[in-house]
Amino acid sequence: MEIKRFSSFPGLDELCQAGSNMIRQEGSSGATGVKRIGEKATTREIYEISEVTCNLVRDSFGPAGLWNIVVDETGYVHRLRTGSAILNRIAPKKDTLKEPKQSEESGQLAAHPVTEIISEMAGAVTRSVGDGSKAAIILTAEVLGKKFNSTIDPAIFLDGCLHALVKSVELIRESSIPLLVTRSGIRKIVKTFFDGGFVPEESAMLANVVVGAVAKKLQRSDNGTYLLDSDVIGIKREIGGSILDTRVLDGAAFSSVIPNPSMPRIVENAKVALLSGALSSGFGRTDMKLRTRQYDHEIIIDEPDDIGALYREKTAACTYIAHRLRNLEVGAVMIGKGLEPGIEGMLAKEGILAVRNVYVEDLQRIARLTGGKIVSDVTLLTLGDLGKAQFIKEEKIGGHSWIFIGGRQSGRVATVLVRGFSDAIIDDAESKIRDSLRVVGGFVSQPRIVLGGGATEVELAVCLRRYADTIGERQQIVIRLLAEALESIPAILATSCGLDPIDSVADLRMLHVRGKASMGIDVYKRQLADMHQAGIYIPLPVYEQVIKSSFETAACLLRIDDIIASRVRQGGEYWKKRMEQFTEPRREKQIIKDYGIER
Repeated sequence: MEIKRFSSFPGLDELCQAGSNMIRQEGSSGATGVKRIGEKATTREIYEISEVTCNLVRDSFGPAGLWNIVVDETGYVHRLRTGSAILNRIAPKKDTLKEPKQSEESGQLAAHPVTEIISEMAGAVTRSVGDGSKAAIILTAEVLGKKFNSTIDPAIFLDGCLHALVKSVELIRESSIPLLVTRSGIRKIVKTFFDGGFVPEESAMLANVVVGAVAKKLQRSDNGTYLLDSDVIGIKREIGGSILDTRVLDGAAFSSVIPNPSMPRIVENAKVALLSGALSSGFGRTDMKLRTRQYDHEIIIDEPDDIGALYREKTAACTYIAHRLRNLEVGAVMIGKGLEPGIEGMLAKEGILAVRNVYVEDLQRIARLTGGKIVSDVTLLTLGDLGKAQFIKEEKIGGHSWIFIGGRQSGRVATVLVRGFSDAIIDDAESKIRDSLRVVGGFVSQPRIVLGGGATEVELAVCLRRYADTIGERQQIVIRLLAEALESIPAILATSCGLDPIDSVADLRMLHVRGKASMGIDVYKRQLADMHQAGIYIPLPVYEQVIKSSFETAACLLRIDDIIASRVRQGGEYWKKRMEQFTEPRREKQIIKDYGIER
């Protein structure tokens, strides 16, 4: 994908060209087919690329951060603020190309190895705790910058970095505050999360939606902690309206249509059958085969009268299925695949509602809701496999038909219906809601919080400086440098809301030394404020993951001594042909030059 620069986006050009320019020097004569950067240039290369990568997400950090607009090769506009999403779009990967005989080969092309490592780290943070990817990227770059601008030996810096990591996690846990797992407690956590991407009205509304979705979905374990199974919360989308029209539904809902106009549009207190396969008689429509669960039988017709006999057999099979469902007193059938027209008409005559092409995730959610079991074939259906639904109805939303289901366990399943005036807005809201469920899941499993607004970073930096004074080794210098790296977070927050970063960090440091550990930056009021009173909280699992991921990623990159690109050894001819077919000539020539693939 070719990235075009539409505005002054610092570092974007450098990042896009870094992958093609990273190999600078030829290796020794004994290293045939290998190109190397060299030891002296490696540290500078890692620092420069990490700094460029950090600049891509720096302006979007914090509640007052800016959006990044990325236009892909298809012309689709991506409105991004998540750190991992920004890096994944700007550092794209081509689809993996596989040859049948050499399935381990990969045709992946990346912008730069350092960017790929940082991007994978940011994605892992988002997937595990739901938030903190941008903070982890910024801290990683700051730690690498402290090493590059110092003369400390790499081994000593690595020891000090890992030492500071252990001490930081210990200090964070000591300074964390317990918070009860209640609706108000969850709302405080989610409200802080949504404040970083939406206006206050939308943030408050989405917080209420998430709180309503997770209410009654928490399960208490034997050791007293709570668990949140996010699979019971479905997130659906429908274009139209605005973000403020997003709502949470008690039960299951999905976009589909009742295929036959003679079928009922609403049923109440009905037994529900859940089928993962198709509801079919087994007779093919386009070929002369009879398909059963075990075999495919080819039908040979010798006489014209045999066609009538075949039709009667097919009708008998359809009738058997319809009568079987009627005898089980089934009121509705949820089908994972197709529905044969002959059976569809018979079900309509029996007054049975049928919905086809239901996703597996929706079937599983309906099974939890109604207490039923998913079976693969209607012949295996028994009375114990049926669920019980309070109601099943079809409604129109945004010009499309939706199926709503309420069951005997409606409080255990919920559906969030996201609305918006464009796909880009809905994509962002849907992604944020999914991430918020991960944030809530981490909080309820470990109900402790730290303060946001840069308060925790400044307090942690003050404590690390005090701890460094007790160490007589050179690691003292490293710990002090890492304390300065932590203060980059409040500095960026101050810059984003128009405050002077140097004065703001200096004032915060003075306040924290005097014992006011809750003071941070309120970006909405553009002043220093008490984070307790402002209600800006971060779950402890999120902050721990950010610190661990950033320090460990920086240590991993500092261990790199050289960057080596080797030419393809196996399947080279295959990849050359694939490159000729799917790569632009200009880009192909550059890839061949940089990665050592010769004609």
